[in-house]
Amino acid sequence: MSIVFARVDSRLFHGQIIESWVPETSTSMVIVADDSAASNPFQKKVMELSAPKGISLRVEGIDEAVADLSSERFAGERVMLIFASLHDAFEAYKKGIRFDEINIGNVGHCQGKRQVTSSICLNDEDVSDLKAIAKTGVSVDVRGVPRDKPKGLQDILEIYEASQRRES
Repeated sequence: MSIVFARVDSRLFHGQIIESWVPETSTSMVIVADDSAASNPFQKKVMELSAPKGISLRVEGIDEAVADLSSERFAGERVMLIFASLHDAFEAYKKGIRFDEINIGNVGHCQGKRQVTSSICLNDEDVSDLKAIAKTGVSVDVRGVPRDKPKGLQDILEIYEASQRRES
């Protein structure tokens, strides 16, 4: 098993991933690692039904995903890993899931956050988790779909810090 793509997307498994990222990465299995989705039978079923033919989809809690990815259970699979938040991605990394790069595609618009791209809003905790992930050596790629021009960690931090200065 190899993790060929790790992504943070608060929308989890949806059309952009199915139509763009799955073919781009030649993924054979998608693991949505999210405690909330894993405990919601309806949400889980909707995602499972939307998986294209030939793609295995698992919706698991973070700890279950860590256990599965630490075993030889999915040997030979090309795994795409999706997290709902930067915090979940960092927690999974601390628990043993290893990826070399993480794509930040969508971090939902929530009150109290600063918009850094059209689809990404961050607060101080998000920035702290993002910096912590990068400090482990994981490369940060920010874009919605493969054809978008990627932004890196420094680009996002500069936008975030500029928005902080404007509010001061």
